[in-house]
Amino acid sequence: WLYGVALNWLLRSPERRRLETKIAQLDTKNARLELMDEAWTVRRELTAALSDWESARRRSNLLDHLATAQERFVELERQRIEAGEDAPGDLLGSEHALIEIEQQRAELRAAAEAAQAAAAKALGVPMQALDGIVISWPNWGEPPLVDEDKLREMREQALLSRTDLGMAISDYSAAEAKLQLAVARQYPQYELSPGFYWDHGIAKFPFDVSFSLPFNRNRGEIAEARAGRDIAGQRMLALQADIYGEVASAERAERVARASMNAAERQLATARRQQQQADLGLRLGATDSLEQIGAQIIATRVELEVLQMRTQLQASRNVLEDALHAPLSGPELKLSISGSTLESGAGS
Repeated sequence: WLYGVALNWLLRSPERRRLETKIAQLDTKNARLELMDEAWTVRRELTAALSDWESARRRSNLLDHLATAQERFVELERQRIEAGEDAPGDLLGSEHALIEIEQQRAELRAAAEAAQAAAAKALGVPMQALDGIVISWPNWGEPPLVDEDKLREMREQALLSRTDLGMAISDYSAAEAKLQLAVARQYPQYELSPGFYWDHGIAKFPFDVSFSLPFNRNRGEIAEARAGRDIAGQRMLALQADIYGEVASAERAERVARASMNAAERQLATARRQQQQADLGLRLGATDSLEQIGAQIIATRVELEVLQMRTQLQASRNVLEDALHAPLSGPELKLSISGSTLESGAGS
């Protein structure tokens, strides 16, 4: 009878152990960065959904006021037609405007439900769980201006350590380490094989040392690793260029949206002055109720246009924050942690 046990140890050189450890550490870092990127994705989806929801809520309030004023306008026109002051055809345009308002309200209810469903999906809760929830977003539609020095600093930070760029940098570092490991494998690998055997009452302790020499000095694996490193480098540079383009485009879009909102605000100020003049004329008897309600309708419609401009401005700010992967205003600034802090904490 023959009994025995044998063990095999691959004798790695210190350089190979260092490279394999480095590759494992980079894989761990990439996993952490992927988690951070997924968290930001949830934040982006939730921000967009809440922004659409808030826009729908504010637009719904304005449409309610507009519908009430338009109904009053139609009623006054009917009274004037019955009194013989206006022609019956004058009522068609007012009634058509009222129908359009009702259609807009119906479309807005569907948009609000879609935004609520998107917010519930981002939070991972049923849609019904958000029924009755009131959104508190004081500076929605009017995001504060960001200091140029701060914006430049955040832009540089995004170009150096945005999470997806961090993963690309880690991939390149891992590809470089794999290339160095492939180069190291062109030399023989030694294997230690101690054992113990019991052979018909005789104890044997074999001790074998063997080595393997890669075929053609491992040139195939080296070439493959070098190609992988080059591809990872090109991806990293391309992603960095994309980030620069995204940030620049988002900054330009916000400037355009802010200018459009300021122009709409000036138009709203003019419409409100006209409404105040119509109110004063009604009290003094210089105008009638129809003209006063007409001025109110015009002011409300201009206010709806301003709200649309604010929606675009908020959307452009959301896009800019997404390009930077960092909040620019609000209570999140108190909770945000810089990438360097995370890296130092992970390394300690």
